[in-house]
Amino acid sequence: MPKAENFDFAKRLEELNEELESLNVEARELEERIAENVAQILNL
Repeated sequence: MPKAENFDFAKRLEELNEELESLNVEARELEERIAENVAQILNL
């Protein structure tokens, strides 16, 4: 963790929020893929 005097909380929070948004998009894509795969398995 950076020293307090060198730490820009707002900037770091923004970076983390952007990363969270990206991970949420990826999670939704994986959720859709899993649902499609389960549907295919159940229709066998």
